Amino acid sequence: MKIANGSMLSTLYKKDIMSMKLENIIMLVGILLGHLYFAYKASTGWHPGTIPFTSSTIFSIVLFVILLGTFSSIRREWNNNTIYLIMSLPVGGKTIFLSKLLTILTQLVVFGGLSVLLGILSSLHFLGSDLLVEGLGFISKYQLIQELLKFVTLLFIGVIQIIFVAFFSSIVGSLFKRFSGFITFAIFVISNVIIGRIYTEMLKLFMHLHIESTRQSISSEFFLAQVGLMLVISIIFFFLTSAVYDKKVEL
Repeated sequence: MKIANGSMLSTLYKKDIMSMKLENIIMLVGILLGHLYFAYKASTGWHPGTIPFTSSTIFSIVLFVILLGTFSSIRREWNNNTIYLIMSLPVGGKTIFLSKLLTILTQLVVFGGLSVLLGILSSLHFLGSDLLVEGLGFISKYQLIQELLKFVTLLFIGVIQIIFVAFFSSIVGSLFKRFSGFITFAIFVISNVIIGRIYTEMLKLFMHLHIESTRQSISSEFFLAQVGLMLVISIIFFFLTSAVYDKKVEL
């Protein structure tokens, strides 16, 4: 059974990747053209110091576009009539949404990584390697590597949480023939407001217990609590989404 589920997950993953082929090509071209444009501007008059900022802007846009596409990944199944194929397969909602999560994470790693790589190469070209050495020296001097790893970890898990909330909002919104988009948006906003309140209460609890983060670093206890809470919330939304799909979605 596990082998069959793994094979089905692989099949769904490949299908999801292929269904986003056009979007992936457009995103790839957009990233390359964006970096080429800003490199041209830096070589014809713009201050080279703007390169890190423009590269960060491109990365932020890529991240936003991919996360925005999370909503359409559900609606696409209905628009392309592939929902009939999916629902005829011997798989549950957990396998389906795990496949979609892997697809989106693949996009984030490939296109986000490409954007970061091109940004680093552009910075090295226009600003020289000395700046990179100084930056690494600054990080090492103030022992910021651990804090950067914590930040990246929280960002990664936070992205997964947003994806699952988007899945849940989209699948619930798809149950309504009228105002589906508005309902999806409303559920997404309300869910994130509730999650924000949970985080606020957790922060108050830590402050009450005098386990606070400082401006220089994030306390280990608070970091672990954040990671644990984000994982729990992500898992809850994952199972909620799968349950709604398995019980409520009809052709």
